[in-house]
Amino acid sequence: AKGSFEAALHAAGVSELAFEATDAKHLRPGQSAAISMDGAAIGFLGRLNEEISANYKFKQPIYVGEIDLQTILSTPAEQVVYQPLPKFPAIVRDVSFTIDRSVRYADLEKEIVAGGPEHFRRVRFVDLYRGKGLAEIQSSLTLRLEYRSDDRTLTDSDVDGPHEALIRSLEDRFAIKQR
Repeated sequence: AKGSFEAALHAAGVSELAFEATDAKHLRPGQSAAISMDGAAIGFLGRLNEEISANYKFKQPIYVGEIDLQTILSTPAEQVVYQPLPKFPAIVRDVSFTIDRSVRYADLEKEIVAGGPEHFRRVRFVDLYRGKGLAEIQSSLTLRLEYRSDDRTLTDSDVDGPHEALIRSLEDRFAIKQR
């Protein structure tokens, strides 16, 4: 649902959205977020709470969202800037961590972007697993890290050291463990 909102709003020229955990009355605690743009609240997104969904006897979880389209459409669209396709391939590393459920993806992402090594380009969420083999308060989070140079093809040896240093700093900062 979050990705759908981001894609739709990106098509409308809005890309800087913030999703913050919230306790909206009509949404399930722990599976709801307030959406804001430039610090102003513009909506909510999350799983419909059991009280409401039980009245309709849905057979699967229902996710809903509400957004202030007036605010979105009144915001000037970002200017589209041409960027040529990269000339050199990227090196992609998937990494999984065992994390405490209180650790937020947004905090991890912010730390990775701020402390990314020289050729680091982006981080993407891949998967979140909770269940068998993990403690009740733990999750397994998988991230995809991309490294690329604008002037040459990187080798594994170019990326290995900086990548491992980034992983160690995340483990220290958030008390998480690589799986």
